Formats: sequence, C-alpha cells, structure tokens
Amino acid sequence: MIDLQEIWRSVVLGLVQGLTEFLPISSSAHLILLPRFVGWPDQGLAFDIAANTGTLAALLVYFRDDLVGLFRRPLRDPARATEPGLPLLPWLLIATVPVGLFGWVAADWIAGDLRSPRVIAVTTLAFGVLLWIADRVGARPGRRVLDEADPDREPRADAGDPTWLDAVLLGVAQALALIPGTSRSGIVMTAGLFAGFDRASAARLAFLMAIPVGALVAFKDALDLVGAGVTASWVSLGIGFLASAVSGYAVISLLLEWLQRRSLGVFVVYRLVLGVVLVVVFW
Repeated sequence: MIDLQEIWRSVVLGLVQGLTEFLPISSSAHLILLPRFVGWPDQGLAFDIAANTGTLAALLVYFRDDLVGLFRRPLRDPARATEPGLPLLPWLLIATVPVGLFGWVAADWIAGDLRSPRVIAVTTLAFGVLLWIADRVGARPGRRVLDEADPDREPRADAGDPTWLDAVLLGVAQALALIPGTSRSGIVMTAGLFAGFDRASAARLAFLMAIPVGALVAFKDALDLVGAGVTASWVSLGIGFLASAVSGYAVISLLLEWLQRRSLGVFVVYRLVLGVVLVVVFW
C-alpha cells in the first residue's frame, strides 16, 4: 500500500536537496534542520544517496557539452601553450584532492559533533558575511571569465583557464564545505570571487567542481549502503531522485542566468536571517 505521507516527505526533501544544493545556502543544513522543525523521522542513508544522485544527474545533464569538451580537448591548444592556466580536466582533479583528504581524516567529526544546529547557526552567519564581502569584490570591473571546455563555443577575448593556484584555493574552500551550514557552492563561489573571477564564472566553477565530488560521495555512500541495507521504499527513493534532479537542473540554469546581471545579495540576506533564527531557537 502506498504511504502518501512518505511520498509527500520524499517530494519535499528531494526538492529541498535540489533547490539548496546549488544555491549558496547549504543543502546539508536544510536537510538536517527541516526534519527537526517539522517533526519528521530521519530520511535515512538510502534516501540521501538517491537525492544526492539526483543533483549529480542534473549536473551531468546540464554540463554535458563541457564534459564532452574535457575529453575532446584534453591538452591545451598549441597556440595557447604559453598561457599560465591549466586545462579544466586536470584542474578539476587537483581541486578535488583537498575535500577527499579532509573528508577521509575528519569523517567521524563531520558526521557527529558538527551536525549540530548551533554549529550550523555559526557557519550560516559567518560564511554569509564572507559571501557578502566576496560579492562586493566581484562587483569590481575587469573580472576573469572562465574559458569553457566546449570547443564548439564562440571564443571570447577575455576568457582564460584557471591556474593551479586557483585549484588549490577553491579546492581548500570546497573542503570547508564539509562542515554543515557552510554551503559547498557558496564557499567555492566566495573563493572564486576572491580569486578574481566574475560571478557567473565563479558559480560555473563551483558547479563543475561538484561533479567529481558528487561521484566520490556517491561511491562512498554506496559502500556504506551495502553494509546498512536499503531502509526506504523504492518508490520513495525514485521520487526523491526525480525531485532533486529536476529542481537541481532548474536552479543551475536560473542561477547562472541570474548572476549574469545580478548579485548574490539576496542569498546573503537569507543566510543572515536564517542564522539569526537558528541562534534564537537553539541557543
């Protein structure tokens, strides 16, 4: 018999995952806090894997041309051999190393003590302020524009590849996002703006960096699931996957378009308001 309440929870949690994964407001914080506020039981590891896989699928579909371009142009064009940047594929691999190391060393700490509403309140406020500062920096003229990997795109005179120093900076920032409330996309955008990229390029790098990280997380979660077993219905898992994939794809498209003309200010305000609410409720 179909449990309508379980289906409703799956839809809501899938949408929350898809909407918050790519906005700079922290998906982990919302998925931890929502069940606490509304009194729902923990959704379980299997559902988390399904929802995370949905947002990974959204990334793969949206950036399919970029991903094909990574392998169609694995080496720099000879005419650009003297430029200081790295081709995007090795750059993404370098940027993924810090989060893998930090996740391996601090896995128990991240999954235990850091999943606290008080920790989330602090990180929501602190990284919200940092995002605001970075957004002001990003409003300055002469910003760097990401050279997209798609070889069929129209070339831009102001485009360029990110450097290995960018990979280290954004990679370390991405590792900090393992702390709940930080927001992976938010902290990577912050680091990208401080590194000199324009808003849309910083967001695009954050999204591209999410692909190898998402694959690593999916692999680790799958191993954990083998030992734990599936504790949710396949209907619930499928709904969570679809809801997060569709909403995640929409958010990627809308946010990249938004950042072409607007700032990150609305997300800064949201983070600060949420942080204050969490301080009031949990302190």
